Amino acid sequence: MKAASRHAAAYNELLRNAIVDVWDGSEEHGRALLVVIKGLKELRERPG
Repeated sequence: MKAASRHAAAYNELLRNAIVDVWDGSEEHGRALLVVIKGLKELRERPG
């Protein structure tokens, strides 16, 4: 496996663990997390 692929896989695990750590398991909280995550995409797509 290439170093970049290993790095991406490790980062994916960190992200999953962070979501699991903060999510209380409810649908309401899950929807709120989705709003936050999708909001990050909007920040990235803004013209500089």
